Amino acid sequence: MRRLIGKTDKANKARETTRAEAHRARKSRPPKKQLGLRGWLLRGGFGIVAAGVVSGGLALAWQQGYPQQVVDRLHLAGVNLTGSAGLTLRRVTVEGRLRTPRADVFAALGATQGDPILGIDIDQARARLESIDWVRSAVVERRLPDLIHIQIAERSPVAIWQNRGRFSLVDTDGHVINRQDVGGWSHLPIVVGDGAPERTRDLLAMLATENRMAERVRAAVLVSGRRWNLHIGDPSSDVEIRLPETDPDKAWAWFASLQRDHNILARDVRIVDLRTPDRLVVRLASDVVEETQVLKGGDYQTSYRHRCRS
Repeated sequence: MRRLIGKTDKANKARETTRAEAHRARKSRPPKKQLGLRGWLLRGGFGIVAAGVVSGGLALAWQQGYPQQVVDRLHLAGVNLTGSAGLTLRRVTVEGRLRTPRADVFAALGATQGDPILGIDIDQARARLESIDWVRSAVVERRLPDLIHIQIAERSPVAIWQNRGRFSLVDTDGHVINRQDVGGWSHLPIVVGDGAPERTRDLLAMLATENRMAERVRAAVLVSGRRWNLHIGDPSSDVEIRLPETDPDKAWAWFASLQRDHNILARDVRIVDLRTPDRLVVRLASDVVEETQVLKGGDYQTSYRHRCRS
């Protein structure tokens, strides 16, 4: 018993000695050196340099495409997570579709039922929709939790373009709508020639100034990309109206007034040439050429000659 008590006292004394020595050692340490203004500036400058190095490394990595890959992976993981949470495509509604093929609309959307709805790229879907011939503009809306709504404004055909034996529809903007069959649009006028679609709107606006005559125009041929030849009547009794390159609207209005006053087309006319200002040249089927010139005061002078056969 005495032996055990003696050992315990010695151990306690040893621990107390160790603690006292540790305390004296801490007191004997020199105080921490306080940083002056210069020290802080040096440390801050090093931080700025380090930040610049890191930023430069990130910029270089960005140029190499590595951060974008990381962002894409994180985005994909997030989208898949939302899909697992129930935000998936279940319904698609389409407004304004009359002639656009339904299959083309869903192909342009680029998504199928069950895909994460947040993973559908709305802007790309709209761009693909507007690349369809019939679509003039489109709006794509994401309506959570499960609906995509598509609104379409379709193009309105105003003419048929005949070019190198092929037929296509043309809208008011001069856009060509490619179709295999234009039979359902036979009531529209035909425009012929390279560059005709882009000038169709101006042509129709000019013709519309004389509505009764415009209804009789069957086709218009763009000659050398500069002027129009109009064709009136059916192919068996076709009359060609040659408009000038300059001020065709004035020539068209003059011809319409002459038709109202003198009923020129009631005769056996083949060609009406309006290319010379204030001069009307009419070629009859009998190869007789009738030339009418506007005189001062609004009077007319008419002469006839027989066209020589070549």
